[in-house]
Amino acid sequence: TETAGEGESSGYYWAAGAPSGGDLLIADDTGNVKLIDSETGAVKAQLPIGTPSHSGVVALSDVDDSGNGTYLAVSRDDGTLHKVCRQQDSLSETGSVSFATTSTSTPAVYDGKAYVCGMDADGYGTLSVVDLSTMTVLKTVRGGKGAAQSRLYIASLQRIKLKQPTPGHDSAGHGYHGVFRSGADKADGAVFQCGKEP
Repeated sequence: TETAGEGESSGYYWAAGAPSGGDLLIADDTGNVKLIDSETGAVKAQLPIGTPSHSGVVALSDVDDSGNGTYLAVSRDDGTLHKVCRQQDSLSETGSVSFATTSTSTPAVYDGKAYVCGMDADGYGTLSVVDLSTMTVLKTVRGGKGAAQSRLYIASLQRIKLKQPTPGHDSAGHGYHGVFRSGADKADGAVFQCGKEP
């Protein structure tokens, strides 16, 4: 257990940990990603990410059976995606990118890209696509008023052949159409569509 002093935060809120070998990697309300021994509860390592996190940690495909590899975490107050590397009992940050003003969204990962929701400075929900190799935002689309807070589910992402090349698509006329659903909009969820490869 963690105890907070008066006016301080402690613990986990909307957090979801990622299994990491025999351990757990989780981000907390004090702005740290922690590597926790799943048997004893002891904190083996921690990495500050600047602000509290109210999102789940996601393991990427390079994570091995021992838990070594790359994970993603989101810091809430600055809408930043952090790439965290675990090597044995140590954690380091290998990249980060700001994609929104605030975010409590857990990233979805597909084909080397992270899809993550947030809210912009004007109070609109956003969906951003981040290239994980360069940690750059490829595209951000705006939804309705109010924060998009939940994890995205990629409903479909398919390559389509257009009848003729369109600005923003490749010269052969190939484009991408994606539908991403977030259940976090104030009503029944927001559906975002992108008309070209993000």
